[in-house]
Amino acid sequence: MKTKFTEGEWRYNSSSQSISKPGKNQIAKVWMFGGGEGTANAHLIAAAPEMYEALEHVILLLKPEENPTTIKQIARLLNKARGQE
Repeated sequence: MKTKFTEGEWRYNSSSQSISKPGKNQIAKVWMFGGGEGTANAHLIAAAPEMYEALEHVILLLKPEENPTTIKQIARLLNKARGQE
């Protein structure tokens, strides 16, 4: 399924506290709350497109009769990422 978000690799830039795609403009500004928690959140956000893509592949590999709960969980997460939940 074609996504509406900026695809590809995202990176966290600590100097500008932003998420960007290499060679492109800033995607998001990251507001830091507390010590390392803000940085950890930024890295999680930067990894989101790759995790989304991995989940799309994993759900296709799972057998519904053997993994119904996992498939439902992954489908819910993908829908949430698409803004459909």
